[in-house]
Amino acid sequence: MKNKAAVLEEIVRFAQERGASDIHIGGGEIWIRKDGRLIRVKTEADAAVRACEEAEIVSCGRTDSGAAILPGTRQRLHRYKSLGTSCLCIRLLPGIVPDAKSVGLPDSLVLLSALRSGMILIAGPTGSGKSTTLAALIREIAVKRSCAIVTLEDPAEYDLGSIPGSRSLVRQRELGRDIDCYSQGLADAMREDPDVIMLGELRDEKTAEQALKAAETGHLVLSTLHTTDCVQSVSRFLEMFRPEARDSARGVLADVLEAVCVQRLIPASDGGRVAVREIMRGTPAVRGLIRDNRTHQLKTVIQTSGDEGMVLFDRDLAQLVGTGRVAEACARMWASEPAAFQDYLGTVPESG
Repeated sequence: MKNKAAVLEEIVRFAQERGASDIHIGGGEIWIRKDGRLIRVKTEADAAVRACEEAEIVSCGRTDSGAAILPGTRQRLHRYKSLGTSCLCIRLLPGIVPDAKSVGLPDSLVLLSALRSGMILIAGPTGSGKSTTLAALIREIAVKRSCAIVTLEDPAEYDLGSIPGSRSLVRQRELGRDIDCYSQGLADAMREDPDVIMLGELRDEKTAEQALKAAETGHLVLSTLHTTDCVQSVSRFLEMFRPEARDSARGVLADVLEAVCVQRLIPASDGGRVAVREIMRGTPAVRGLIRDNRTHQLKTVIQTSGDEGMVLFDRDLAQLVGTGRVAEACARMWASEPAAFQDYLGTVPESG
């Protein structure tokens, strides 16, 4: 019988060889997610049990942790219980930090890496590639200039200290191992002479308040939200604040917000998945609407500001259809507003 470590390694190797993004283990079953689809893996029931037992050792007993189950690889582990049974979810991460080209970052996002201060928000549902986009932006920053980068993560998903050609000092701090909470970690980071701060997720008022303060005092702050469009991202950020503190936060956000990028991963026409993005830049028009609490008008500004690097989700989706990256039938299933998507589809040239 294979030992527990060998079983877990074999499962991870099996999933990686098949291009899976996630592994689900528990209840005597093993499933993998590939290109967004769940696939059940035939295996012995006790293999799943032994894998979960080994994961507890690898994670040092923590519920969430980063790991390197195979040499040269990274995984994100989450352990939990289901009806009293130990279960495990593993997110498989690329062995190297992605660059802008590999994740399809448009020029309007790549240019953000030159910013010296302000706030950049990357948003989207779970599994939409937010952490990957953040890592690609950090890589762009690290190779272009010499600066001090501090990251606060839960857990650390990429080894950002291994970026090829990096000119920057990178210090990664992991929740539960290096810091107790994001807000305290952010307060500590401000004493560590940072130029850039990457915050894994904005979760509460205290953390959001400190992130605004960091951006306002000359630091570049990058973080994520779980939202579905740019307008909702601004609203959700401000909703973290108590009503009596919201107006003040709105004014600061209007001053420091440089960009919001909301993305989703959808099936590509040639297999795999491709990111569809909605992008809003912190132009004077956008800042004015946020400051005046007219966020419902932001969509109109995004729609009419393509020359400033902004794009709505449905327009970006139509452009992917036009270039052949996404099949039209698939795109229609993902469109936020089918009528608007149809209008955009009529304005993009066909591929070929």
